Amino acid sequence: MLRLVNSKEEIVDNIFSFTQALNETPRNPIFEQSGRFKCWYAYKDELNNEWCFGPSKYIGYAEISIDIYNKTYPELDGKITEKQLSKFSSDIDDITYSYLQNELFKLLSHAGRIPSKSAKIKIIEGVKKNMLTKKINYETSDECRFYYEDEKPSIVNISNFIRSDVGIKFDLQWGDSRYFVSLNKKTDFWYCEGIASYIKTGEKIDIAAFVKFHDNGDIDILGDKWFENGYNALWTASVCVSR
Repeated sequence: MLRLVNSKEEIVDNIFSFTQALNETPRNPIFEQSGRFKCWYAYKDELNNEWCFGPSKYIGYAEISIDIYNKTYPELDGKITEKQLSKFSSDIDDITYSYLQNELFKLLSHAGRIPSKSAKIKIIEGVKKNMLTKKINYETSDECRFYYEDEKPSIVNISNFIRSDVGIKFDLQWGDSRYFVSLNKKTDFWYCEGIASYIKTGEKIDIAAFVKFHDNGDIDILGDKWFENGYNALWTASVCVSR
């Protein structure tokens, strides 16, 4: 049986292990569960100015690895690790939670997952460790048709799609609303920021998303920002290669 962590240093090492594995191998089976983890811990990598995350059930065991977790996870107990981790963690205020929730969304989007709506986030402080994370490069795709997915049924049409080395553009009809969407590539791993222009009024809506290219040619657009009427919404769109 694996022993529990007993220091902040061990916890941070495990957070780095989880984050790095997600960046390098997002299709590993552990990350299929990432949307179901309820307790997350965050650590700020000051050197890279990046927040790293790990779920309680993973980071609470010493010398854990992705392979070890996949082989032993039925025996692991998140309630036990949560009790141990609470000795080394700090609670956060609502503003910090909202920010870290978006950062966690960005991380999990690499695996095509989003955090649970009931997810809790705590932070680990007082440790000086840094990690060089590897980013993912995805294959491009051609001649795609697109569709927008939303929980509420609506008339949706995406047309006039254009992709270049610096971003993507397309027209979006969502119910009775029509937008011209322009997303500009900001990082090598296709985190994009841009504007959705409401055609009827000319209103400019700030938006952002990860654009994820799959080996089979499909594309996921995982949005962490659609700021409209004083409210930010998470949004997703999916691209399927014509077959």
